[in-house]
Amino acid sequence: MFYYLISFFILCLYNISLTFADTSSISRSAHRKGNVTLGGLFPVHEYGSPQEPCGAISEFRGIQRLEAMLFAIEQINDDNHLLPGIELGALVLDTCSDDNYAVEQSLGFVISRLTSSSCKCANTSSADSPHNDNVFGVVGATLSSVSVHVANLLRLFQLPQISYASTTPKLSEPSFEYFARTVPSDSNQARAIVDILQRLNFTYVNTIYSHGDYGEGGFREFRRLLKILTAPDDELNVIQKKQTRICIADEQRLYRDATIPDIKTMLQTMFDRIKFDVQVRVYVLFLTKEDARKLLQAIKLFNGTFQPVLIAMPDSRQIQFNSERFVPGHYRIYNYHRSYVKSSSFETMTSPYEYVTVGEWKIDRNQNGKLNLAIDSIVWPGTNTNDALPSFKTIPISRCSEPCRVGEVHQFQGDSCCWVCTPCNETSIVTGSAEQERCEPCSLGYWPTQNRTLCYKVKETSVELLSAIALIPISLSIIGNILTFYVVILFYRKRQTPIVKASGTELCFIMLGGIHLCYLMTFPIIMRPHIVTCVIQRLGIGLAFSMMYAALLTKTNRIARIFESTKKQGRLRQQYISPRSQVAICSCLIMVQLLLSLVWLAYEHPYVDMIAYERLVMLKCHMNKYSFLFSLSYNALLVLICTMYAVRTRKVPENFNETKFIGFTCYTTCILWLAFLPIYFTAHETGRHQVHIVTLCVTLSLCATVALACLFSPKVYIIIFHPEKNMRLTKHLRAQVHSMKFASRLPATASFVLNHTTSNKESLSTAVPPDGEEKKQLLSSNQPIILQNFPNKTNNSNLAINNNNNNNNNNNNNNNSNVRKISTMIIASHLDSCLNDEKRKLPIKKCGFTDDESLYSDSMSNEQIML
Repeated sequence: MFYYLISFFILCLYNISLTFADTSSISRSAHRKGNVTLGGLFPVHEYGSPQEPCGAISEFRGIQRLEAMLFAIEQINDDNHLLPGIELGALVLDTCSDDNYAVEQSLGFVISRLTSSSCKCANTSSADSPHNDNVFGVVGATLSSVSVHVANLLRLFQLPQISYASTTPKLSEPSFEYFARTVPSDSNQARAIVDILQRLNFTYVNTIYSHGDYGEGGFREFRRLLKILTAPDDELNVIQKKQTRICIADEQRLYRDATIPDIKTMLQTMFDRIKFDVQVRVYVLFLTKEDARKLLQAIKLFNGTFQPVLIAMPDSRQIQFNSERFVPGHYRIYNYHRSYVKSSSFETMTSPYEYVTVGEWKIDRNQNGKLNLAIDSIVWPGTNTNDALPSFKTIPISRCSEPCRVGEVHQFQGDSCCWVCTPCNETSIVTGSAEQERCEPCSLGYWPTQNRTLCYKVKETSVELLSAIALIPISLSIIGNILTFYVVILFYRKRQTPIVKASGTELCFIMLGGIHLCYLMTFPIIMRPHIVTCVIQRLGIGLAFSMMYAALLTKTNRIARIFESTKKQGRLRQQYISPRSQVAICSCLIMVQLLLSLVWLAYEHPYVDMIAYERLVMLKCHMNKYSFLFSLSYNALLVLICTMYAVRTRKVPENFNETKFIGFTCYTTCILWLAFLPIYFTAHETGRHQVHIVTLCVTLSLCATVALACLFSPKVYIIIFHPEKNMRLTKHLRAQVHSMKFASRLPATASFVLNHTTSNKESLSTAVPPDGEEKKQLLSSNQPIILQNFPNKTNNSNLAINNNNNNNNNNNNNNNSNVRKISTMIIASHLDSCLNDEKRKLPIKKCGFTDDESLYSDSMSNEQIML
């Protein structure tokens, strides 16, 4: 029922077209009678205009192909073996290269199948209508757009159609089941063009295509192949597809009625769209013959700017049909250039242009296309400066952007086919597809390969103990440890001598322990990093500094309190000055630093950090610079307080203390730290980790060396080279004082007599008595010793021992010098005993004085009294 409705509708349309047809039109057809009639569609005329569809005669595509069909029919009819008893006829119609006109003409094929009655049409020059023959099949058409329209009509009536020139891929769709062709599809042509572009490394091209199924279909297939080419189907083809990426810079469609000036304007527009830094020199054309002729004529208007180089044309081969309607594709590739003939003396042009075969592309069933291209035989556009002959053998460049170098990624800008090359970090590789490249850093302990695509494991290294850069800190550490160990042994052996006891034996040993630990810290810092050495660094550095500066702070605080109390004439006894109290205070200060280090360990766990260099990894203990600075801040506070006390006690008589050495130690330590911090953190920021480590070791050793040299070398010098200054008083004076009395507020010019006798059996009490000892020092003498002219600037109580009458002064003038020395030593002994007493200031009567006032006299500063 549907078939009859369609037939009725077609008849109505055909009658309407005959009714409104131009009365002056001429029937454009060729007819040959026969038993079996074959229809034919040929573009005998070119396309004219919308008012007149048929234009000029087309000789090659129209007349010659029409004659070829008629000649083939005659040959078949003459051969009795091919179709015995059957004579072929022909009904050939003109399409005028117009889709609508061709469909109107093809209605005659359909009508011949619907009716067998004759039809006399008015206003025709032929009395015999060609529609009386029953058409069994149609040959044609030429243009793909015409074949598509005609095939849509003929398939409704199951009328077979075979084209000899239509190549659009659309006709390969299953809906055109009654259509076949003797030429390969344009999809093969597009594949051949893509292969040529890949072989010549043309990655950025312009495209121009004709209006209709041939141009539009070919362009669509070409664009589809480019998308498939760049799609990352699998990871194995990512790199290859990235290298063969082809992009379309601009695309233009030629309309059917486009003139040569219109085409020139279109080309100029394509020129203007190209950026100054983009090189686009390749144009891919999908044009019909008429459009190609117009394009070449428009190119001439640019004075040779456009010069065609390669042209792909289908080649003739044996055609075989099958159920899949597959036709093998075969194309010859021509180089289009001028022809030159060499003479004996010069070269001249003999013809404008010629086609030279430089390759071919072919495809068989179930195979990929195979390209054979002789690149060296291609002559590229260009002229020789001497004789205007072709000279360019180098393949021209047609691309948007320069290829990215090794280690750079493509950063595409939106949908553009151009990119910007962004370098990756030296420790990163390039991964991902062409559109999604990214820089991926290598893991710790790995380094990129030379092509920046893989990471390989590198050698791990650290500061070697025997390396040149570690020689200085290790030498300082070894020498410092030897000297410190020697001082410890010397002080232990001389611990009962006055100079060691006066310095505070317990605090000295704590300070020496901190110095020794500073020297030892060089080895765990330089050794190959491990979690154990990292923990030792965290705890040891702060602990070593705190042991030195906490002991130093305790000593300076004790001296400052003692002498400030004497200046104020205070009668209250000083507290916490005994050795036990001093050790307890020092221990508390050290425990604060130890607690801070433990909190640091808990908050920031130690681990071995790996710093990547080229082809090696530097191992070091991770130590956050801010956390390390916070740990050192407590020790810096101790140094600053020590410096403050050193400044406050700078006017104390130097005979009674070692404040000048303590002050020099504090000043030098501050300078070392001010120089250390910038170098340490600058090396850390700039990645010079070996300098960073060595700087820390050298600073530790220098701080320990300053303390060892300033605080202990003077005492070691006296102990070794001047032992007589470290002797007890009893070795110089064995005497006993029989009586000792105090006289208050005597005149400054008063004279005193000291009676003493020497005894080998009895000894005088030591210059530095034990703490808390309250024994009276008994001195006996059968012979008085006179103390004359002993000034009393402080108006305190004066010492008087068996004061005699003024008449005896003249008799004892010879003994003044000896008495002055002995009295000074006795008073120094009492003062030293007071300084070392737990109660800090004893009443004078407990030191052998009768007045209940503290001893204070500046007159003794001129004497060489040893503390």
